[in-house]
Amino acid sequence: MDYAQHLIERISAAPDNPRVETLSNELLREFQRGYPTGDLERLLKSEDDGLVAVGIWITSEMGVNSRPFLSEAARLLTRPVKKIRFWALDSLYWTLPEDGCNLAAAAQLLEDPETGIRWKVLDLLSRLSREQIEAAYLCSQRSALNPVHEDGLRWLLSSDSEIPENIKMALQSPDKLFRKYGVVAAARLRERDKEPLHFASTIDDSDVQNFANGLLTR
Repeated sequence: MDYAQHLIERISAAPDNPRVETLSNELLREFQRGYPTGDLERLLKSEDDGLVAVGIWITSEMGVNSRPFLSEAARLLTRPVKKIRFWALDSLYWTLPEDGCNLAAAAQLLEDPETGIRWKVLDLLSRLSREQIEAAYLCSQRSALNPVHEDGLRWLLSSDSEIPENIKMALQSPDKLFRKYGVVAAARLRERDKEPLHFASTIDDSDVQNFANGLLTR
């Protein structure tokens, strides 16, 4: 048995063992050294949340090489365990535009009950390319999403979302979901103009304020 397979067997035998974090890091290194990634599917499709968490964390660390597993990552967005949803979102940064429905599904987690998950969606949307945002928007048109997501994604694609005053208006929207798209726009503009992000940090909305403050203190 090769070392990577040995690690998988040890993790599978006791996914709650305190040593799993160390074993997972070793397994990630094996994949990075060229071990065939097919065995990741075994972890991602497990019924055991501990094994799934190991698999999706490794996927989130594999960069562009994670792409064969992103359909599994998207499926895991509905998993009840917070850390699984978090790492699934992290993985989806590498989504190709033709899989925009995975990104549209990720955008829906702006309404997740967990603060950390909502933060991760804001982070994801702030880093996606225009082509990825457009792909998510096109899918949202064909789906039963909350219409605010469709409006928000369309607005991010418009020139209005690059105008500081318009971003400030979005940040003051009475709709808390649209305010999140406002802070995403502020984040995407920050290399050219940080003022909208500073404004976002003053908004009476904890998700918006915390995300903006986090970017301003990096």
